Amino acid sequence: MNVSQTTQQVRGTVVTELNRHSAMTLRSEDDRTYQIVDCASPGLADELAALTVGDTVSVTLTEAACRGNGWRVTAVDTDCAVVDASLVA
Repeated sequence: MNVSQTTQQVRGTVVTELNRHSAMTLRSEDDRTYQIVDCASPGLADELAALTVGDTVSVTLTEAACRGNGWRVTAVDTDCAVVDASLVA
């Protein structure tokens, strides 16, 4: 049985930072929650590890082969960094 994977481009806020199991939680702009359970490469994991709670990021996700609502990050848009206006002189 072939199951097609869903791919989505998501812009969201970090709710739970990346942990040692490459898991994190994102809340999208349309208030959906995405459970990240895998990264396609160590470089992507490094980019996500640099994010903290409240940071905004744009990622490309594919459904992970797991039970539940798990997602795998296949790309991170590093051009969408959000700058805290209070830190800008």
